[in-house]
Amino acid sequence: MKIKIGRRSLNTLPSVTRPTVFYDTDLTGFGLKASATGALSYVVEYRPGAGGRRVSKRRMVIGTPKNLTPEEARNQASGILARVRLGEDPAADRSKARKADDVSDLLTSFMDDHIRAKRKARTAKLFQAYIDNHIAPAIGRRKAPDLSRSEVERLHRAIGKTNPVTANRVLALIAAAYAHGCRSGHVPEHMVNPARGIEKFREQIRERFLTEKELLRLGEAIREAETVGIPWAKPSSSKHARKVENRRTNIGSHAAAALRLLIFTGARLREILDLRWEYVDLQRGLLFLPDSKTGKKRSYWDLQPWWYSRIFHMSGLSLSRAMTMKNPGRISKSRGTWCRRAPIYPASDSTICDTHSRVSVPALALGFP
Repeated sequence: MKIKIGRRSLNTLPSVTRPTVFYDTDLTGFGLKASATGALSYVVEYRPGAGGRRVSKRRMVIGTPKNLTPEEARNQASGILARVRLGEDPAADRSKARKADDVSDLLTSFMDDHIRAKRKARTAKLFQAYIDNHIAPAIGRRKAPDLSRSEVERLHRAIGKTNPVTANRVLALIAAAYAHGCRSGHVPEHMVNPARGIEKFREQIRERFLTEKELLRLGEAIREAETVGIPWAKPSSSKHARKVENRRTNIGSHAAAALRLLIFTGARLREILDLRWEYVDLQRGLLFLPDSKTGKKRSYWDLQPWWYSRIFHMSGLSLSRAMTMKNPGRISKSRGTWCRRAPIYPASDSTICDTHSRVSVPALALGFP
């Protein structure tokens, strides 16, 4: 049945006993669907692709008379039909959008297919923490194709109020996830990346190098921790606390050896902890590291080979035992103890690594315990 869909016709529609579509006389494909309960909705019908009777009709609901006037509904229907003439399928696009992955699904795919497959385990662990702590609680349930730049910028700004560096890392992670999603088909290929074009927070480059005096104090603190132990920094009032003479923190010989190697080689922490004898060339003073943060590389040291033998013997270890140790201690966890004892503040693993490249360690080695 055809009618002129307008304000007047909405009030004069005949009652129906089953769902019925009243088609507009002016715009082919535009109609008003009425149900037996009296509910009304604007619809548009079309045949996608090349059309013809062999192609099934598609029907889309545009809205209802409660939120759209007949004129507004007719304009929307006209726009949809124009898209159909250009070869699009609006109903299929809407269906795909409803079934689209949300941001959490996109990030899960990115982590499983890309990060865990191609990056180190520590990188995957760090990225997963960014997702769990920042991204998922804020935008995890948003449909991935619908995420806007303003939403990402709002999240970036909220994190940056307290942690600007973390905010920049989260922004880069979202951008990389969407780039991967475009390649893998999780989001439309030509979609604008919502994390692109957002200005990052300024980051201060931190440089910290230990002085000669600090290195000497550090050596004394490591020797004390390895032998008699370092006294606890904070007294305990608990009745279950250890006796005063037992309130000391000790590190094992393995950990002490690893700390000394860190200082004298300038290597990264994990490079030392994963060191094996087949990576070491004592004669030429080289470490051939098959894997590191920057990939396969060679590391040079400035000391003579006998100095490295001395490092291990000072810890009561033979070279063969030291180089095959599986768990040389939780170096990073104990760093605060010997840094306070030295005292040197702040001193991270990177500080020691950078110090080796800028301070004449061989000249200091003679005074190192």
